[in-house]
Amino acid sequence: MVVLKNSEVICKKASEVLLKTVAFIKNVPSFYQLPQEDQILLIHKCWAPLFVLGLAQEKVDFEWKELSVPSLLKKILLNQSSNIGDTTMRPDAGVPFRDVQRIRSLLHKLWSLDICTKEYAYLKGMVLFNPGISGIRYPQYVQTLQLEAQQTLMEFTSMIHSRSHARFTWMLQAVDIVKAIDSKMITELFFRPVSEVINLEEVLLETLFINH
Repeated sequence: MVVLKNSEVICKKASEVLLKTVAFIKNVPSFYQLPQEDQILLIHKCWAPLFVLGLAQEKVDFEWKELSVPSLLKKILLNQSSNIGDTTMRPDAGVPFRDVQRIRSLLHKLWSLDICTKEYAYLKGMVLFNPGISGIRYPQYVQTLQLEAQQTLMEFTSMIHSRSHARFTWMLQAVDIVKAIDSKMITELFFRPVSEVINLEEVLLETLFINH
């Protein structure tokens, strides 16, 4: 299990990225044309992948460190004090190293593609409008919006880049990878260090619907 190095600095940057993620959603008129039940489902499922794309767009890099909480067995083997209650860490603190490594690898791949602002907007549209979410009332409309974003991305990429096919294919793969990112892991890694009790989804929904 690992946590962020320089958590105060990175968590501040993460908060700024989250605000920009909210601003992006607010500036998508077709999102608010959906029933509010569908909007809520999309936010629950999509805010974390959108946040990771925001980290990539803002070029927020980070490092991590391993949690130094020795196990009871290790304490016994090393003849150390085995007071079970003697720990400053929560038992569920930190996130698995493999999850953090997966996100950072994705970020570095996206950076290597030198994706522009418009391409990020289309990628975010493809992530936001996810017709595969269970319980959505209008999946066909959501799928139409997703396909429109994908088609526009393909046309834009082919116009700007001569080697467009490989680039576009990898960006599609990146969308699939980013969709699988767990929101609980994102909360634990980037926001728990500055707030022990937090419900990001509740805050996001409040912010998004305050003027609607």
